[in-house]
Amino acid sequence: MIIDEAFFGFSRTGSFKGIKYPTFLDWKDDIVNEESFSILGESFSESRKIKIEGTEVRLRESENILMIEEADSIIQRPKNFVRILMEVHKINKFHKLIYTPLIGDPYLFPVLSLLGITLQDNFISYMDGADKVEYRHTGRMKSDRISIDANSIFIKNLSEDIQTSIKNYTLFDIAEKINLSSKSVEILRILVNEHQKEYETVFPRRTQEIRAVSNISLMRPDILRFQDYISHYYVKPEARTISLFIPCSARKPYSESKSHRRLIEAISDLRGFLHEVIITSPLGLVPREIEETYPAAFYDVPVTGRWSPEEKEMLLRITRNYLDRNKYEKSFALLTEDYMFSAEYLPEGVELIKWDKSNEDSLMQLRNKIGEYVTEHKPTRVKDSIREKIFAICEYQFGSWIIPYISKGKIIKNYNQFMITVDGKPALIYQEDKGKIAINKNFTKPFIDNSKFLVEIDDFKPTANVYSVGVISATPDIRIEDEVVLHNSGIPKGVGTSKMPFEAMMELEKGIAVKVRN
Repeated sequence: MIIDEAFFGFSRTGSFKGIKYPTFLDWKDDIVNEESFSILGESFSESRKIKIEGTEVRLRESENILMIEEADSIIQRPKNFVRILMEVHKINKFHKLIYTPLIGDPYLFPVLSLLGITLQDNFISYMDGADKVEYRHTGRMKSDRISIDANSIFIKNLSEDIQTSIKNYTLFDIAEKINLSSKSVEILRILVNEHQKEYETVFPRRTQEIRAVSNISLMRPDILRFQDYISHYYVKPEARTISLFIPCSARKPYSESKSHRRLIEAISDLRGFLHEVIITSPLGLVPREIEETYPAAFYDVPVTGRWSPEEKEMLLRITRNYLDRNKYEKSFALLTEDYMFSAEYLPEGVELIKWDKSNEDSLMQLRNKIGEYVTEHKPTRVKDSIREKIFAICEYQFGSWIIPYISKGKIIKNYNQFMITVDGKPALIYQEDKGKIAINKNFTKPFIDNSKFLVEIDDFKPTANVYSVGVISATPDIRIEDEVVLHNSGIPKGVGTSKMPFEAMMELEKGIAVKVRN
């Protein structure tokens, strides 16, 4: 019986017949090739051939395992290999563990796990051990002292690390960092560049943190979601007609950094007239009112003082799209030396001030210029920035459809948390530490009426968890870690957080689909 414990994209971790996965099977003990082929005691059907975009692929299946035959040959053409995996996922729909024989290279293991391959074998590590090739964290190395058992310990520890990373939602970071195999890097690039649509539907809405260590991070689904929102959907607050473009900071949220606190102090009484927009990689642009949400407050990037061509191209594209929809009467920019290149992307007529952080002169110059403009043109001042922030995060998280339902709501502070109340009842709660909005059980009707973030379950009262066996359907907008509403035939049953892709919720009979919040 497959017992899933956690999902991350196509990846899954759990146990099967007492074996934790993803893992390396023992090619001598777990796999039998004699009278009747079997794996872990499971008998397999005869091979069946399917065609995937002109390529003939042979699959063999047992009750719980799907094997891609000749995977060691197919992987020699990585683009074809990834395309085949995507099609196999459409066929499998999370029902069975996927096994790819004879490709159990430990330096490919993270990225292959990312692709959703749960079972590999230790044939390669066995042969390497016999040839006195030792596995180390820095790569393969010839060693007269190495034994087959030592490599087995290495891949066992690696398997445990990958299992933990799936539970912690850090597998992508590991696959991106472990680039000792050029093929691993190639496969990861193919996945994020050519199969982004399929990958996005299963990728978590949020992770613990994004460690953007390379340009591959620019193609992470969670980063692309944010970029797409800013480029094509975000609309600035109507009353804010003056923009101020500023660089990001290492500390998140930006407003808690030393440099931004100095800026805020310098222009404090003028901020109500301004719309502050932070320029950053890998996100592009971050309006101040959503700086506390994911991923804006949850990423870390190496600070080199240099933007790569890919980063500059990304910023240009997002800025152009943003400014096509968001017009300002006046724009200012306070830019450090390494951000000066971005001035040509900003609105025509922008007043540019070079930010020298070693003294206060540039901040005073900015203050004076903004003050002069405000005095002469008398723009509207925004007074309720808290409401603006919480509504903006709400819209980013759920979509613009929700705004009419909360437009007349009130913002109150309760137990150190801001809350939107509608008709005097709690509706949505802002969880500051997570930068997200939680749904209150009093506010389920708007989600049900609009078929948004819904999980339909059998007619029972959910307690701590809802298991996939009790799920009837789930709306396709749901990603792992989304806030969801539970219902039965339109009758509210509760609220919670999704723990598996929406398709897995509907297809599987084991595993936690939703963690319920009472």
